[in-house]
Amino acid sequence: METKIAWRLWAFSLVLILAVLVALGFLLDIDTIGATGRFAWNAVVAALLVSARGLDTVLAYVLRRRIWRIATFFTSIGLGYSGNVVLTHAQLERARGWRGILRRYRGRVRAYWNAEERELYIFRNDAHMARLWNSAKIMRMTIPWSKEALTRAQIEVLRANAFEGTVWFRLTLYVGEGEESIWPPEQVPVGGFIVGRLAPHSPGITEGIDTCISTWVRINDVTVPPRVKSGANYHNSRLAVMEARTNGYAGQPIMLNERGKVSEGPGATFFMVRDGALVTPPVTANVLESITRATVLELGRDVMGLRVVEREIDRTEIYVAEEAFFCGSGWEVTPIRSVDRYAIGTGKPGPVTRRLQEVYFSAAEGRIPEYRHWLTPVYHAVKTPA
Repeated sequence: METKIAWRLWAFSLVLILAVLVALGFLLDIDTIGATGRFAWNAVVAALLVSARGLDTVLAYVLRRRIWRIATFFTSIGLGYSGNVVLTHAQLERARGWRGILRRYRGRVRAYWNAEERELYIFRNDAHMARLWNSAKIMRMTIPWSKEALTRAQIEVLRANAFEGTVWFRLTLYVGEGEESIWPPEQVPVGGFIVGRLAPHSPGITEGIDTCISTWVRINDVTVPPRVKSGANYHNSRLAVMEARTNGYAGQPIMLNERGKVSEGPGATFFMVRDGALVTPPVTANVLESITRATVLELGRDVMGLRVVEREIDRTEIYVAEEAFFCGSGWEVTPIRSVDRYAIGTGKPGPVTRRLQEVYFSAAEGRIPEYRHWLTPVYHAVKTPA
């Protein structure tokens, strides 16, 4: 009798939860039967797994499913924004405490909204895909999808959310089970997921940030290669960020390499302006081969007519620079006001940085015809870039 009552209570609870979730799906305007069906099915499975095995089993279920269906399910109802869903949990994204995710590619990409055209453009998708394949090669991961299939998956996730604003999304690939027993490593199963959220410009874009030089040394090519966009690399970054925040800095720090030369920020490329030239460390300075870095170099040279220089930078050079800024998919183009309490230039965002911001955002939003080949449309997707 007690068993029957327990089962009935469990079944009633499951139906109630499912009804609430489906209602939320309609309220949040999931506009296709297919999306609602996937939503309901995954809600049932998630409820079953939680009751039977707990949250860890749900995580395992998510990671063993096909890549973008689950991502679409979670983000299309808006839950991906809060960080409460396992796909956006810090353990999964930053690989703290879960061994399997340490060996993964972690790509962060921006999609920019053009209000006049009512179109969302993925910025430099082809370059991001090329870096994904390069990273996977170094990590001996075999990607089971084509670049075209992953691009379609990204578009599907973004469309399911009906975003009308700048989006920051992550395409993450991970090594599955069996690495200890399967050889060669290229035959180990690879899975993945896509998560997106609205990401308007941070206040630092306008105001600038105050930062410092970290005491933590940047990883190098003979330890954990920084040119690989790998989740494990971000442990080094996190240590530097936590130190900076503990010392009262809101902005991310600048990291030096083992030679004492400037490398980059934990999640962004460093640039400075000296004698009117745009200067950044070379790719051999233990930096990620950043797509935004390449973009800024090209725009600075070809659109703004600046002299661009890739060379080693001493720590004290930063203190006497005319301007400085970070750039990256997340940081975009963020001015640096001070480093180690030394004011950079006037202590305010400088004219070169401001002009570069204008050019960068214009290119990303499709306002410079010469650079529309960098854009992949989401809502009016075609076979070739816009």
